[in-house]
Amino acid sequence: MYRFVRSALVPASCAIAATACFNAPALAHPHIFAEASLEIVVGSDATLESLRHVWRFDDLFSSTVLLEFDENSDLELSHDELEAVASVIHESLAEFGYFQFVSANDKSVEMRAPERIIALFEDHQLTILFESSPTAPLKLEGKVDFGVYDPSFYTAIDFYKDENLSVSNLP
Repeated sequence: MYRFVRSALVPASCAIAATACFNAPALAHPHIFAEASLEIVVGSDATLESLRHVWRFDDLFSSTVLLEFDENSDLELSHDELEAVASVIHESLAEFGYFQFVSANDKSVEMRAPERIIALFEDHQLTILFESSPTAPLKLEGKVDFGVYDPSFYTAIDFYKDENLSVSNLP
């Protein structure tokens, strides 16, 4: 993103002309914010068993979900309404690999889609939970990287505390 500051030394017409010359696409910025936790589950044979995700969304996005999915307008999300939320999120995230990226020795690792996403609405905030696993056994040796992020930068997924990232069953 380019920013031009008008000063007494730069006439307005020069600033407008410069802006037109630098017609760059606007960089994306987050519209949705989620506090995340990730548990990396290791099998007894030192392979990646699964990734367990928990994302708690910001108040504004949570309110929007409530307004869109609260069919009976009681300002609560029933079990059926939460199932609808989970279904839409599951379908939407599929296009982006559920915002999870795993690589082993700099090669991308294919992950299975989660069987389902669970949606909860507590204390006026939407929380989703899901679990996925690699399509083929992944031995945890060499360089293994895990990433959880939205490559379009529309959603900011943050791990606010160190304990929000954990490894279970590490040999």
